[in-house]
Amino acid sequence: MAAYPRVLFGWRLSPYIRKPEHVPDVLTTIFGRQPQPTFREIVVALDAWGTNYGSARRHRPAIKAPAAELEQLASFGRPFLNIWKEIEPLLDPEIITRAMILMTPPHERRHRDFEVPTNPGPALNNLLPVLKWLSDANNYTAASLQPENSHKTHKTLERAFLWEPLLQLMKEQGVKPGQYGDFSHGIKLLHLALGIEPPNEGRVRRTVYDLMGKGSKRRPALSE
Repeated sequence: MAAYPRVLFGWRLSPYIRKPEHVPDVLTTIFGRQPQPTFREIVVALDAWGTNYGSARRHRPAIKAPAAELEQLASFGRPFLNIWKEIEPLLDPEIITRAMILMTPPHERRHRDFEVPTNPGPALNNLLPVLKWLSDANNYTAASLQPENSHKTHKTLERAFLWEPLLQLMKEQGVKPGQYGDFSHGIKLLHLALGIEPPNEGRVRRTVYDLMGKGSKRRPALSE
């Protein structure tokens, strides 16, 4: 069976869209019939959400910034860099490589590849201000693509990177949940397209209510 094309409306999908055959159904179920330029805009956005979500999942264990450790690294690195600048002229790469060879027992030398080490000075000089910046919890959260204050609000990655952006785009397009089809089913199709677990329908309803149902006495239906 031929693979489903990974180019939709002129946009090449990222690898995070694992099952692109579900994307057209996501579009029609949630957005109905739209002009091709609009569908392309939606596909580009959907692809970006999937990419951000996939990256956020990879970094999910590190939700809380290791502020103290990063601060220590930044503070320890500066003296090291200052000393390195002084002794760097005395440590030609060939000298370091020869030292590595001499440190290795003769019978092991033929089995090792002695590469000229990279000068750590420029890399460390660039890295230190980054470590300092990342020691701020808000900065670390943003860089690791975690929902803001997720350790307090318990906002899921699915809500932060998939459902909320989708609902925001629907607002911009003037589309309401359930206007063209079962919105809950549309979200399931989105999860299928990304190759991830089915959504928690209760949390989806809560998200819809929070973003689109404020001021009403009841939560909006997800399908008509």
